Amino acid sequence: MRHIKKIISMWILLLLRNRNFRLREEGKLPDKWYWADIEIFRREVKKEVFKWQIQKLN
Repeated sequence: MRHIKKIISMWILLLLRNRNFRLREEGKLPDKWYWADIEIFRREVKKEVFKWQIQKLN
């Protein structure tokens, strides 16, 4: 399952997140975190941690 997550590109995740947001706004989806939301957040945090580690080395 982990390798599948790496393959899914960011634009697909953004599409899913935007779809989920729209459905939540329309009241068709419960207001909670979904996989696309969590995966985008995880990737962003990972990117920021990497930047911080690079700065720490310099």
